[in-house]
Amino acid sequence: MEIHVNTTASGKGGGATNAMPRDRETRKNSRVSKVAHFLKTLVVLGILLDAVVMGVETDPRLRSSFSSLLEGLDIFCMVLFCVECTARVIVKAHRFSAQNICNTILLLLSVIARADSSYWLFRIFRALRILRVVFYIPGLQYLVLILRQGVKAAAYVIIMLFFILFVFAIAGVEYFRHIDPDNWGNLRAALISTLSVFTISGWVDHNTRLTGFGSVHHQAFFFIAIIIGNFIFLNMFLGLVMEASKHMKIEKKEEAKRKRKIKEQEEEELRQTSAKYFHQLRLKYEQCEDEFIEPTELCTTLTWIDLHETSVKRQKEEMKKLKQLSDQTLRIQQELLEMELQEKRHLKRFREVRAVGAVGFTAMKFLKRKQHN
Repeated sequence: MEIHVNTTASGKGGGATNAMPRDRETRKNSRVSKVAHFLKTLVVLGILLDAVVMGVETDPRLRSSFSSLLEGLDIFCMVLFCVECTARVIVKAHRFSAQNICNTILLLLSVIARADSSYWLFRIFRALRILRVVFYIPGLQYLVLILRQGVKAAAYVIIMLFFILFVFAIAGVEYFRHIDPDNWGNLRAALISTLSVFTISGWVDHNTRLTGFGSVHHQAFFFIAIIIGNFIFLNMFLGLVMEASKHMKIEKKEEAKRKRKIKEQEEEELRQTSAKYFHQLRLKYEQCEDEFIEPTELCTTLTWIDLHETSVKRQKEEMKKLKQLSDQTLRIQQELLEMELQEKRHLKRFREVRAVGAVGFTAMKFLKRKQHN
């Protein structure tokens, strides 16, 4: 098989031309992601600033002292939210989402209340803008999703709890309307009183009031209401919410496992397809022995890939050998240096011994000469 590889400038230019749009698109997506993250952080800070402004405005003294500053901050937050809402409307992917619709409605009500003071009631919806922070914090989104799933699971429990509340309210009206007409005189007041008994927040006050009026049946009524309404149904509702949370976590893990499995299957299919395509291409190469193959890019040829892999393996082997040779050279240099230092020590010691011997010999000659004289 004879292969002719086209390595002209046009071939390389084609590869570069194909790679440049991909690089530009990647850089563009990176810039868009950074801008989106910056705007998201800015909106969250704006929501928190709006919450602080609304909290300060509840104090009449602070509101009168910093009226101009609070007014300017309110206008800034309003403009920021309008820009964010307009940007979300422009993006087609989020045009009709629940988040976008909710934000738009709240913003319109706030603008109407600000434009006309006769619509002061709409300013109550301004406080609901603080809840928009839920859309920007994943942990809060997960909590809201758990509550929504829990409410779905406990819908029948809530309905049954309402019926039980209604029954106890009617019983309270029948038994206690002549004793305590303020709290049990009609169905509306009895529903509120029964709900306070169910939540164990006001049953002590009701018990004290009825005891003062001389009632004898109210203790059994409160006992049964607390057992059924609080210990059974309310705790059952909390249990269902916790069960929904656990079920959601399991579903999330299963979904992640399913996605991972699908990804592995896609990779396996891609691997099998590539192997099959490579086998077919190899058969075609073997059948076309006298034909020239001119790929448009050098890196797409099988010969280049084979040579590249071989050269990489050889480079690794050569690097390994060079490292071994470098280690051996370093070891030999250390041994030579130690030998040289040892020779210098021996030479120095020999010179010291020779000097001592010369001094001793001179001293002996001097003593002999002195004795001779």
